[in-house]
Amino acid sequence: MIEQPARRGPPHYEAARVERTRKMVLGARDNTDRFHGRELRIEKEARRYLEREWSKAPIRDRYHWLYTYEADEVAV
Repeated sequence: MIEQPARRGPPHYEAARVERTRKMVLGARDNTDRFHGRELRIEKEARRYLEREWSKAPIRDRYHWLYTYEADEVAV
């Protein structure tokens, strides 16, 4: 059986998809440092770190765009 190359969507769709995917991948990479931050090793520093990175406002700022995305409402 001959393997067919993957089909791609229209160029404007591909551009939108690639940019969103890039943003998700970079965010996941940043989370690696966030979950394994050096500041977590010392209790006093860890408390400040958790407040800065994991309180309600930073979480909302970091993830709102991801979880409120409506694919059927985006112009492509």
